Amino acid sequence: MKFEDIENIWNSQFMDESPHPDPVDFDPAVAEKRALSEAIAIEQQTTYFEIGISLIFAILGAITFFDAIVDKEPWHSYASALISFGIAVYIYMGRLHRLRDDAAYKDSLLGYLEQGIANSDYQIKRANNFVWWFLLPSLSTYILSMYFTFDGRPLWVWMFQPLAISLFYVAIRYEIYKSYQPRKKFLVSLREQLTNAEP
Repeated sequence: MKFEDIENIWNSQFMDESPHPDPVDFDPAVAEKRALSEAIAIEQQTTYFEIGISLIFAILGAITFFDAIVDKEPWHSYASALISFGIAVYIYMGRLHRLRDDAAYKDSLLGYLEQGIANSDYQIKRANNFVWWFLLPSLSTYILSMYFTFDGRPLWVWMFQPLAISLFYVAIRYEIYKSYQPRKKFLVSLREQLTNAEP
Protein backbone atom coordinates (compact mmCIF):
# COMPACT_ATOMS: atom_id res chain seq x y z
CA MET A 1 0.00 0.00 0.00
CA LYS A 2 1.36 3.44 -0.94
CA PHE A 3 1.80 6.13 1.67
CA GLU A 4 -0.59 8.39 -0.26
CA ASP A 5 -3.29 5.69 -0.10
CA ILE A 6 -2.97 5.39 3.67
CA GLU A 7 -3.01 9.17 4.02
CA ASN A 8 -6.21 9.40 1.95
CA ILE A 9 -7.84 6.76 4.16
CA TRP A 10 -6.84 8.69 7.25
CA ASN A 11 -8.17 11.98 5.92
CA SER A 12 -11.47 10.41 4.78
CA GLN A 13 -12.09 9.06 8.28
CA PHE A 14 -10.87 11.86 10.51
CA MET A 15 -11.42 15.16 8.68
CA ASP A 16 -13.81 17.78 10.00
CA GLU A 17 -17.37 17.62 8.71
CA SER A 18 -17.21 21.30 7.68
CA PRO A 19 -17.89 22.14 3.98
CA HIS A 20 -14.16 22.60 3.25
CA PRO A 21 -12.24 20.69 5.86
CA ASP A 22 -8.51 21.01 6.20
CA PRO A 23 -6.62 17.73 5.74
CA VAL A 24 -5.51 16.11 8.96
CA ASP A 25 -1.82 15.31 9.24
CA PHE A 26 -1.50 11.58 8.82
CA ASP A 27 0.18 9.61 11.56
CA PRO A 28 0.23 5.82 11.15
CA ALA A 29 0.77 5.39 14.89
CA VAL A 30 -2.33 7.44 15.66
CA ALA A 31 -4.37 5.50 13.09
CA GLU A 32 -3.34 2.23 14.72
CA LYS A 33 -4.04 3.67 18.18
CA ARG A 34 -7.57 4.71 17.11
CA ALA A 35 -8.33 1.25 15.71
CA LEU A 36 -6.94 -0.36 18.87
CA SER A 37 -9.02 2.00 21.02
CA GLU A 38 -12.23 1.00 19.22
CA ALA A 39 -11.39 -2.70 19.47
CA ILE A 40 -10.66 -2.36 23.20
CA ALA A 41 -13.89 -0.44 23.81
CA ILE A 42 -15.91 -3.17 22.09
CA GLU A 43 -14.06 -5.89 23.99
CA GLN A 44 -14.63 -4.13 27.32
CA GLN A 45 -18.36 -3.68 26.70
CA THR A 46 -18.67 -7.34 25.77
CA THR A 47 -16.67 -8.39 28.84
CA TYR A 48 -18.85 -6.33 31.20
CA PHE A 49 -21.94 -7.92 29.69
CA GLU A 50 -20.60 -11.47 29.91
CA ILE A 51 -19.32 -11.21 33.47
CA GLY A 52 -22.34 -9.26 34.68
CA ILE A 53 -24.93 -11.64 33.24
CA SER A 54 -22.98 -14.71 34.34
CA LEU A 55 -22.73 -13.45 37.92
CA ILE A 56 -26.37 -12.34 38.09
CA PHE A 57 -27.73 -15.70 36.97
CA ALA A 58 -25.21 -17.72 38.99
CA ILE A 59 -26.23 -15.82 42.14
CA LEU A 60 -29.92 -16.09 41.23
CA GLY A 61 -29.54 -19.84 40.73
CA ALA A 62 -27.72 -20.23 44.03
CA ILE A 63 -30.36 -18.27 45.94
CA THR A 64 -33.19 -20.23 44.32
CA PHE A 65 -31.47 -23.54 45.03
CA PHE A 66 -30.75 -22.60 48.66
CA ASP A 67 -34.32 -21.44 49.24
CA ALA A 68 -35.63 -24.66 47.71
CA ILE A 69 -33.58 -26.73 50.15
CA VAL A 70 -34.36 -24.64 53.24
CA ASP A 71 -38.07 -24.28 52.52
CA LYS A 72 -38.38 -27.80 51.11
CA GLU A 73 -40.01 -26.49 47.96
CA PRO A 74 -41.16 -28.79 45.12
CA TRP A 75 -39.10 -29.91 42.14
CA HIS A 76 -39.90 -26.92 39.94
CA SER A 77 -37.84 -24.67 42.23
CA TYR A 78 -34.79 -26.83 41.57
CA ALA A 79 -35.59 -26.68 37.85
CA SER A 80 -35.66 -22.88 38.03
CA ALA A 81 -32.28 -22.89 39.77
CA LEU A 82 -30.78 -25.19 37.12
CA ILE A 83 -32.08 -22.96 34.32
CA SER A 84 -30.46 -19.93 35.93
CA PHE A 85 -27.18 -21.83 36.27
CA GLY A 86 -27.52 -22.93 32.64
CA ILE A 87 -27.80 -19.34 31.39
CA ALA A 88 -24.73 -18.35 33.44
CA VAL A 89 -22.70 -21.27 32.07
CA TYR A 90 -23.83 -20.56 28.49
CA ILE A 91 -22.72 -16.93 28.66
CA TYR A 92 -19.41 -17.73 30.37
CA MET A 93 -18.55 -20.54 27.94
CA GLY A 94 -19.26 -18.14 25.09
CA ARG A 95 -16.79 -15.75 26.69
CA LEU A 96 -14.08 -18.42 26.82
CA HIS A 97 -14.59 -19.23 23.12
CA ARG A 98 -14.48 -15.52 22.25
CA LEU A 99 -11.22 -14.99 24.15
CA ARG A 100 -9.70 -17.99 22.38
CA ASP A 101 -10.64 -16.50 19.01
CA ASP A 102 -9.32 -13.05 20.02
CA ALA A 103 -5.88 -14.53 20.66
CA ALA A 104 -5.57 -15.39 16.96
CA TYR A 105 -5.62 -11.75 15.78
CA LYS A 106 -2.31 -10.07 15.05
CA ASP A 107 -1.08 -6.92 16.82
CA SER A 108 -1.49 -4.74 13.74
CA LEU A 109 -3.89 -2.15 12.37
CA LEU A 110 -5.75 -4.76 10.33
CA GLY A 111 -5.69 -7.19 13.25
CA TYR A 112 -7.32 -4.64 15.56
CA LEU A 113 -9.95 -3.92 12.93
CA GLU A 114 -10.73 -7.62 12.46
CA GLN A 115 -10.92 -8.21 16.21
CA GLY A 116 -13.29 -5.29 16.77
CA ILE A 117 -15.55 -6.36 13.91
CA ALA A 118 -15.60 -9.99 15.11
CA ASN A 119 -16.54 -8.99 18.67
CA SER A 120 -19.29 -6.70 17.35
CA ASP A 121 -20.68 -9.55 15.24
CA TYR A 122 -20.49 -11.86 18.26
CA GLN A 123 -22.53 -9.56 20.47
CA ILE A 124 -25.03 -8.72 17.72
CA LYS A 125 -25.56 -12.43 17.04
CA ARG A 126 -26.10 -13.08 20.74
CA ALA A 127 -28.71 -10.31 20.86
CA ASN A 128 -30.47 -11.85 17.86
CA ASN A 129 -30.52 -15.23 19.67
CA PHE A 130 -31.99 -13.66 22.81
CA VAL A 131 -35.16 -15.77 22.50
CA TRP A 132 -33.25 -19.05 22.72
CA TRP A 133 -30.70 -18.40 25.45
CA PHE A 134 -32.73 -16.13 27.71
CA LEU A 135 -36.40 -15.59 26.85
CA LEU A 136 -37.57 -19.20 26.63
CA PRO A 137 -35.60 -20.41 29.70
CA SER A 138 -36.79 -17.44 31.76
CA LEU A 139 -40.39 -17.84 30.67
CA SER A 140 -40.26 -21.54 31.49
CA THR A 141 -39.36 -20.72 35.12
CA TYR A 142 -42.12 -18.12 35.18
CA ILE A 143 -44.72 -20.57 33.86
CA LEU A 144 -43.64 -23.25 36.33
CA SER A 145 -43.98 -20.79 39.21
CA MET A 146 -47.36 -19.61 37.96
CA TYR A 147 -48.67 -23.15 37.57
CA PHE A 148 -47.47 -24.60 40.86
CA THR A 149 -47.43 -21.69 43.28
CA PHE A 150 -50.15 -19.31 42.17
CA ASP A 151 -51.85 -18.37 45.42
CA GLY A 152 -53.88 -15.29 44.76
CA ARG A 153 -50.95 -12.88 44.84
CA PRO A 154 -51.50 -9.41 43.35
CA LEU A 155 -51.23 -9.20 39.59
CA TRP A 156 -48.23 -6.89 39.73
CA VAL A 157 -46.21 -9.63 41.43
CA TRP A 158 -46.70 -11.93 38.47
CA MET A 159 -46.11 -9.13 35.98
CA PHE A 160 -42.68 -8.30 37.41
CA GLN A 161 -40.72 -11.06 35.65
CA PRO A 162 -42.17 -10.48 32.15
CA LEU A 163 -41.54 -6.76 32.61
CA ALA A 164 -37.95 -7.38 33.71
CA ILE A 165 -37.36 -9.66 30.70
CA SER A 166 -38.78 -7.03 28.34
CA LEU A 167 -36.61 -4.27 29.82
CA PHE A 168 -33.53 -6.46 29.59
CA TYR A 169 -34.23 -7.12 25.91
CA VAL A 170 -34.75 -3.42 25.21
CA ALA A 171 -31.46 -2.60 26.97
CA ILE A 172 -29.57 -5.14 24.86
CA ARG A 173 -31.09 -3.88 21.60
CA TYR A 174 -30.36 -0.27 22.57
CA GLU A 175 -26.72 -1.09 23.27
CA ILE A 176 -26.42 -2.84 19.90
CA TYR A 177 -28.03 0.08 18.07
CA LYS A 178 -26.15 2.90 19.84
CA SER A 179 -22.75 1.30 20.35
CA TYR A 180 -21.91 -1.92 18.54
CA GLN A 181 -23.40 -1.17 15.14
CA PRO A 182 -21.86 2.32 14.75
CA ARG A 183 -18.44 1.08 15.87
CA LYS A 184 -18.67 -1.91 13.56
CA LYS A 185 -19.67 0.34 10.65
CA PHE A 186 -16.63 2.55 11.23
CA LEU A 187 -14.22 -0.39 11.51
CA VAL A 188 -15.66 -2.13 8.43
CA SER A 189 -15.33 1.06 6.40
CA LEU A 190 -11.70 1.51 7.40
CA ARG A 191 -10.92 -2.15 6.77
CA GLU A 192 -12.43 -2.04 3.28
CA GLN A 193 -10.39 0.99 2.36
CA LEU A 194 -7.23 -0.60 3.70
CA THR A 195 -7.75 -3.91 1.89
CA ASN A 196 -8.92 -2.31 -1.38
CA ALA A 197 -6.01 0.13 -1.64
CA GLU A 198 -3.42 -0.81 -4.21
CA PRO A 199 -0.17 -2.19 -2.80
